[in-house]
Amino acid sequence: MTVLIGVVAFKGGVGKTTLATCLGLGLSMFSKRSVLLVDFDPQANLTEALLTQTNMLDAIGRAESYNLAFSYEALLQGREPLVYPIGGVDNLYIVPSHPKYMLWAAQRVIEPTQDKVQFFRSILGSLAQKHNLDYIIVDLPPQMYGVVVPIASVITDYIITPVIKGAFSVDSVGYLIDTYYNVARSYTKKPTTFLGAVLMKFSTVETQVVNNVKAAVEKRIKDAFERLKGAGIIGGISYGGVFNTIIHYNRILTKLRNMPWTREPYIVRHLHGRFGGERSRRDQRLLVNDISGLAREFEMKLKEVGGVEPA
Repeated sequence: MTVLIGVVAFKGGVGKTTLATCLGLGLSMFSKRSVLLVDFDPQANLTEALLTQTNMLDAIGRAESYNLAFSYEALLQGREPLVYPIGGVDNLYIVPSHPKYMLWAAQRVIEPTQDKVQFFRSILGSLAQKHNLDYIIVDLPPQMYGVVVPIASVITDYIITPVIKGAFSVDSVGYLIDTYYNVARSYTKKPTTFLGAVLMKFSTVETQVVNNVKAAVEKRIKDAFERLKGAGIIGGISYGGVFNTIIHYNRILTKLRNMPWTREPYIVRHLHGRFGGERSRRDQRLLVNDISGLAREFEMKLKEVGGVEPA
């Protein structure tokens, strides 16, 4: 069974695309799963992180030659999406986005109808069979609620969210849960399960800060679901809390959108140890530890919260 995950954050700049990147790489490289990433952010940051300039030109050429679509054209026009392999990683693919979608977003032409979203879910089902996918991870845009909620509520089985330091980032988790579940019930009778929150961009020495933020986020999550249950919006559904795994601040992650003329993305080259120097090796060890731990805990949470056993 293919599990569909939505990476959602209503606040920008909290590491949503970084989380989607790390989760996809962790599951494919270290847990040996087959993963498809779908970039639904008009800014196309996930696409820039994982498709180098060489690969992006090749992807555009393939799409034109075989009449395949990037993400929003596939959704809005019901066309077969381009599934492009990530260089240097077995069993990791992406349906890319394109910066031209920022204009579409400004013109509000990318807000999908429920019928289009339902049809796109069937397209993803076909891709899951064709590529024998274990996971499909959907990177959704921040703030565009008319896009995020219908796509996430209809397409995904679970949602996760990143959290960084800062009062509003912590509070936004509660706002996200409140808003999402209030609106999602107009699209689906079975609500998507909230799998949890992942702390991002913390230093390795910030132990007390991490503990404080984790406790605050846990409280926001619990309070939000209690409000929803009290209002009769949801029943006694299961939900996850804060992951123990942290994606720490890392120099490698600050250069995700580095697009060299190679086949392997910058972050993949680092994970394969293709850069010398003690500092690069230290950054690589930390990143490997973080994303492999994230993948392991992610599958544990799927089992605990959703009863899903990895294949």
